Amino acid sequence: MSLWSRRRFFLTSLAGTAAAGTTNLFGAAKPSDVFATAKGTRPIIISSANGVRALQKGMDILKSGGDTLDAAVAAVTVVEDDPNDDSVGYGGLPNEEGEVELDASVMHGPCGGSKTFRGWQRR
Repeated sequence: MSLWSRRRFFLTSLAGTAAAGTTNLFGAAKPSDVFATAKGTRPIIISSANGVRALQKGMDILKSGGDTLDAAVAAVTVVEDDPNDDSVGYGGLPNEEGEVELDASVMHGPCGGSKTFRGWQRR
């Protein structure tokens, strides 16, 4: 199987989304109707491969009724404090100029607030 180009992925996703949206026009069952037996919501956390081991800390906060932002920060902190992880945080590798920079972005779903930092350096 050949690798997909970004254009092919985008067009396929666009076509799939359009097709999924047409079910409302023809009165087909909505996913919420099909899965009506599921009650409540359950927390979910998604991570890149280097953060999988840190997810339990965030999940514990969510399961105890804690805030989503607190859970995300707790999980990310585990990875950033690891000196053996060279992708982010304490063990992060420097840029091409030899400087370690901070790039971060966070969004708090319940209130819709967000913040992004790019290129912060220790002075």
